[in-house]
Amino acid sequence: MRKGIEKTIVLVLDSLGIGDLPDSHFHNSRNCNTLSHINEKADSLHIPNLAKLGIGNLVYLNGSYRTSDTIGFYGKMGSLSASKDSVSGHWELMGVKSSKEFINYSSGIPEEILSKLLIKTGNDFIGNKNLKPEAALLKFGDLHKKTKKPIIITSDDSIIYIATHEEIIPKDELYTICKKTLKNCEEYNLARVCALPFTGTSKNYSISDKKRVFCTAPPYSSILELLINTEIPVHTVGKISDIFSQKGITSSKSGENNEEAIENTLEIMAKGIRDEFNQSFIFANLPDFDSVYAHNKDIQGYANALEEFDRNFPKIMRSMGERDILIITADHGNDPTSSEPGHTREYVPLLVYSALLKPKGYGNLGVRKTMSDVAKTIADIYDIETTFTADSFWDNLIVLL
Repeated sequence: MRKGIEKTIVLVLDSLGIGDLPDSHFHNSRNCNTLSHINEKADSLHIPNLAKLGIGNLVYLNGSYRTSDTIGFYGKMGSLSASKDSVSGHWELMGVKSSKEFINYSSGIPEEILSKLLIKTGNDFIGNKNLKPEAALLKFGDLHKKTKKPIIITSDDSIIYIATHEEIIPKDELYTICKKTLKNCEEYNLARVCALPFTGTSKNYSISDKKRVFCTAPPYSSILELLINTEIPVHTVGKISDIFSQKGITSSKSGENNEEAIENTLEIMAKGIRDEFNQSFIFANLPDFDSVYAHNKDIQGYANALEEFDRNFPKIMRSMGERDILIITADHGNDPTSSEPGHTREYVPLLVYSALLKPKGYGNLGVRKTMSDVAKTIADIYDIETTFTADSFWDNLIVLL
């Protein structure tokens, strides 16, 4: 235990981009800046606690949010992965860079692919529309019960949903359909398939609590697996366990919305299993920024959610031990002011706080080439050897100790 750090907590504010990457024009993301444009267009955005960490030094924000006297370290990270989605973003944060550009079917799945799925999985689908799941059940639920064909739903992300009524196709059969669909869509670079069992009657259908997500597996080991191999417990909150195909994870708690994700993160911080040196790693996703607000182009809703997180930040700080480290970042951008649907290719913030490490006016971590710098830093914190082609910012954190 060379460094003496105990818990490391990584919080992903899903989709909080901070400006277009140099290759953004290849992704229809030129001039996108999720945080700056929300600040510009929303009625208000008051995030004083994030400002104390240094977020106002990364993008222009109305108000006096730029300061050299930060309580934390701040920087921004680019991406070397080919895509701009949740899977590749979370993978890269944990040291896995994907050469695949995961595809989305925002206009529905092409008939050519659906025909191949019919041949390879034996399932003919209905629907094939980009809809919210609840709207799709309302539109196609009765037809599904009549034809017994699964409903397939697309989105602006690299995920498709397959929904079946539990009385027509039981959940285990639905899970098998989803796994077959994911396997046979690998050549099309689809990242995830979500099973949506539902219940109820006409005009009153509801998704059950047996929803499951099946995700393509990382191509090689992430820092999560290396931590487990070092006997350091790894706890995840939200969709992260699905994104990593349950590999390298000691325990997982749900995080269907920001409030639940924060509550479960705080519970793990207080009660989660640790090793003999009191060490553990916690990795949590806060989904509402992306799924509830950005995808729905709800600028003020996004701003309100950021303000709510900012109000919760002191509670998170108080729950940390003196030898804990908190890293706040994002997985990609999703500028709600953009005319393009779906995610945007942007830098993501890097905010680091620890009672042990004081920036003393030198909190700037600069521009990091890859989000995998987070994984490399975690490896340095816990003295783990890796072959990650990334740079650690650990020395920047301890230089003034």
